[in-house]
Amino acid sequence: MSLRSSHERLVYHIARSLGVNARLVRYTNTLLFILIGFVVGLVLHHLCLRASKRTRKAWVDFLFSVLAPVPIPLFLIAAIYLDLYLLAVTTRFEHFWLRVAAALVIVLMCLLPGRAIALFLRRLGTRRPDFKDTGRLLGTITEATVALIAIHTVMRALRLGIDFEQWESRIAWVVVVAIGCYGLAKLVLQWLARRTKGDPSFARIAEPASLLTRAVFSALGVIIVLDNFGVHLTAIWTTLGVGSVAVGLALQETLANFFAGVYILADRPITPGDFIQLDSGQEGYVVRVGWRSTLIQTLMSNTVVVPNSTLAKAVITNYSKPEESLYVSLEIGAAYGSDPRRVRKALEEVVREAQRDGLEGLDLASKPIVRFVPGFGDSSLNFTLLVRVDEFPKQFEVQTELRTRIVERFEKEGLEFPFPTRTLVLDKSTPEVLGLDGGRFSGR
Repeated sequence: MSLRSSHERLVYHIARSLGVNARLVRYTNTLLFILIGFVVGLVLHHLCLRASKRTRKAWVDFLFSVLAPVPIPLFLIAAIYLDLYLLAVTTRFEHFWLRVAAALVIVLMCLLPGRAIALFLRRLGTRRPDFKDTGRLLGTITEATVALIAIHTVMRALRLGIDFEQWESRIAWVVVVAIGCYGLAKLVLQWLARRTKGDPSFARIAEPASLLTRAVFSALGVIIVLDNFGVHLTAIWTTLGVGSVAVGLALQETLANFFAGVYILADRPITPGDFIQLDSGQEGYVVRVGWRSTLIQTLMSNTVVVPNSTLAKAVITNYSKPEESLYVSLEIGAAYGSDPRRVRKALEEVVREAQRDGLEGLDLASKPIVRFVPGFGDSSLNFTLLVRVDEFPKQFEVQTELRTRIVERFEKEGLEFPFPTRTLVLDKSTPEVLGLDGGRFSGR
């Protein structure tokens, strides 16, 4: 007696003893086989995961991680074929379970390479920190794509009907669009995050850019999905076009300031903390670069609000770039008759003495520069003293202290500051006109 006939008789006796239909016992037997196969596969799945965590070898870990999902569909296939082998079932019932088994085989064939590729990408990301988020994203997209392909193939294999297949195709297309838009949006967001991490000042652009990226890809996905379901968007596009023109005209100044702010944030001619001077005369520290305006705090602790469109067209002198320290010039005049070399030496020694005293704001390491420029004036010998200060606002205190020390040094050296003088040449008739007699005044 064969195993199949023995099992058939056992099913018949169980049905007779319980007083139920033999077909019900066969169905129960099939479900029991499937349940046993699922439980055994689940146990082996957990054993593979535990083995992958305990091993210290990377390739063993990778192998067990790839094989972990395999036991469940594999033992379900085995349970179905064992049940079909042991039981004599109708042709329709047998064809149904054969299609289910074929679907599980398809799932298994898609599962192995998809799982392997996804794990490889994730582990590649763990080894390269700059690729970590991208590797995780690509791994997720790979698994989702493989799952979608497997489900689509399974539906085709089960032959569930034309209407169902049409809806399944539309839903699959929606999922494909969602995966594509999600993947592209995440890649852009990750790039923005890396830029922000490398350059914190880029955060002002990254935040609105992230919001815009989500909105654009979400809208793109919705449009493609609606078009796939036969929803025509011509009327919507026309309404949006007319509305955008009206909004653009109403918000012309606001949009100009907005796009100027985008340019300033992207090109970064100025950043918060810079000391700048505009061609219109305003100067001060940049407090904040917003989307509509830029705030500048003057040295008098007042706030100047400059529209971004005005700032984008202005000539800006940035005293904080490429570095905050800069040279300032002091013009000093000495009386004619002074020794130029002696004057130059005195000015250099004044600066060196201030550096030794640690004058606040003065660059203590730079060398003072004295030039006999612009040279010969109407009443004086004009010199230019160049000194380096730490930042633009500190030049005023430095200039005040240096000028005070220069006056003291000139007095000590016997050098004179000139006064404006004029020489008048008078002709012979001038004394009579002025009432002068012998060089004296003859009047009262």
